[in-house]
Amino acid sequence: MQIPRLARSALYYAAALVLSYLFIRAFGYHAKANNVLNIFGLLLVLLGSGIGALWVVVYAILLAAALYMPFGMVYGKPDFLIIASLLQSNRSESIEFVGQMPVANFLLALLFAGAAWVFVFRLNRAGWQKKRLLTGVAIVVLSLAACAKSLGSAEGQKEILALDLPRCVAQAMQQYHKEELGFRAVQAANQWQVRHVDSKYRNYVIVVGESARRDHMSLYGYPQKTTPFADQANGVFIDGYVSPASITFVSVPRTLAEASDAEVAYGRNVVALARQAGFRTYWLSNQGYVGEYDSPSSRLAASADVVHFTKLGSSLSTNIDDRVLLAPLTAGLRDGHTGPRLFVLHLMGSHPAFCDRVQGEDKDYTASSAAMRCYLGSIRHTDGLLADIHQALRAAGQPFSMIYLSDHGLRHKDKGTADASLVHDDRYKQNYAVPFFILSSDATAHTMLHKDMSGVNFVRGAAQWMGIQAEGLPRYEFLSPTPDEQIQVFNGSSHRPQAGLQDDPA
Repeated sequence: MQIPRLARSALYYAAALVLSYLFIRAFGYHAKANNVLNIFGLLLVLLGSGIGALWVVVYAILLAAALYMPFGMVYGKPDFLIIASLLQSNRSESIEFVGQMPVANFLLALLFAGAAWVFVFRLNRAGWQKKRLLTGVAIVVLSLAACAKSLGSAEGQKEILALDLPRCVAQAMQQYHKEELGFRAVQAANQWQVRHVDSKYRNYVIVVGESARRDHMSLYGYPQKTTPFADQANGVFIDGYVSPASITFVSVPRTLAEASDAEVAYGRNVVALARQAGFRTYWLSNQGYVGEYDSPSSRLAASADVVHFTKLGSSLSTNIDDRVLLAPLTAGLRDGHTGPRLFVLHLMGSHPAFCDRVQGEDKDYTASSAAMRCYLGSIRHTDGLLADIHQALRAAGQPFSMIYLSDHGLRHKDKGTADASLVHDDRYKQNYAVPFFILSSDATAHTMLHKDMSGVNFVRGAAQWMGIQAEGLPRYEFLSPTPDEQIQVFNGSSHRPQAGLQDDPA
């Protein structure tokens, strides 16, 4: 049945309007009337031009929106943190990242891609092209005129998708490239000048957890018992530790290496410092290794004497339990080295997807969703691993001290519902509020230290902890009661005061 020309035209304009709205939502922007009309007008201009090549360009842009739609509807518009997450994930992590997105988002994206194809290559036939072109030009001009005041300021331009989206993507890629160059430029030569070493313990262990919020641990007051080992262990527990950033790619290097402003001095990291001081150094990781310079973590790992990754290359890797790191840890404790050792264990911890991190622990908890029960279970699972590490160190019969911290936290999504979960963000205090504690072989009491402490001071504190003095490295005591002042966090492009962030309580 042939659709009347007038009805076909009405269908065309209606489809263009709906696709414009969905395009804006796909990239995580608010569907304000000016943005919808602006994209609507641009579609009419490009498709009304009569140039076939532009039809392909339009569909390619709409297809890009469909590909980003499942993530944009959760995380918002593209930025450095999202691009870093996508580019720095191995295939297994990418599957997990995709797997935590709502299925409805993918169905909508598929429907959008199909509708866009029909719109561009079926509805957009010859005829009335001049009218569409003129209509489109008029709509673009009117929509820009309506937001003329916004065009005059940088902040105002951020509200206009056609102007802000290219800027966001370009800025994010530029920052990502800058990060890459930062650790590619690190010289192989040692960058530490060690002046004195007086280590109290034989074995030092730094356990870097993943995505663990402090306020979901019973150690820090969470009502359900998620950390039975830490709850009763002897050591010093700090309740105000703030991670430097809200994503692993950014936070881990700014914790384990010195950083100033947006620059990281990858050569001046805690592993290289210990190695230069005569320590036998180990990097044991259950996160992916995708080449020496492909991630900050693997760059830091290159400073160690012994490097062990459970996931090599970019090949599809299975979900591996963090407990596999116990075997290389135990072997390292028996390596025959007569001096001190430093072990860095990098866990998957509570990395999404949470239910891949548990072995039944989620059944012990009550929450509105399976994802939240699994998140609580993953914290319990890590607590059990910390107990096993502690026991392995005791069994070695040598003095030891171990630090546990998490690289960053997460924020709630759909809190209190059956779809409740936790996702990355950089706008909330809890994205940075993570656990930090020190357990030692000679600890005799469980002490909670109420102190605000910034993760950017970790290298200096770790040096004192290991008894190392180095040229140009100021003293810093983890266990000093004096709090850090005016703590700043890094959001991928700039620093901001941690105290001024929004609150996302447990």
